Amino acid sequence: MKNIVLSTFLVTVIVCAILVTGGCEKRQTVYYQCLTERDVAEGVKAYAVTIPEAGIIKNPGLMFLVRGLGDKEGYVLVNGNRYELPGLPGSTPLEQEDSEQQSGKEGWYTSNGSDELLGKIVLPLALEHIHDGVNRIVFHKATDADDFRVTDARITSVAALEAIV
Repeated sequence: MKNIVLSTFLVTVIVCAILVTGGCEKRQTVYYQCLTERDVAEGVKAYAVTIPEAGIIKNPGLMFLVRGLGDKEGYVLVNGNRYELPGLPGSTPLEQEDSEQQSGKEGWYTSNGSDELLGKIVLPLALEHIHDGVNRIVFHKATDADDFRVTDARITSVAALEAIV
């Protein structure tokens, strides 16, 4: 009985080892990290990304993390080509209440806007808008819009045909 249990255990370990080390194909996502450039002006955040061979990316997309982006509050230029940015759900300005509940931690978060959502947006790009070498990505704040902050950006291959928030 011990031999059967031991044999079954060893076969299971060997099969698992084969699957983990090479039996299963791992799909590796290739992405190109955008590097922050010096801020050009207020409300403008610029990035540069080097793509050695743009033809490798079949369905290019800009994936970025953003905080505080409302609907129609900004756009991005990818090598001079404009893309409107979708707003994050729930990123509407909070209404201020003058009540006793504004004191303490709850009031601090509500009054200073620290409860803004951090969201990931995937924006499909036209293949002809990226090229070999250095590509320039520039985020612009719309006139009279609240400020938003982009904390990470990269170019990668995406399956989406429309922006995903």
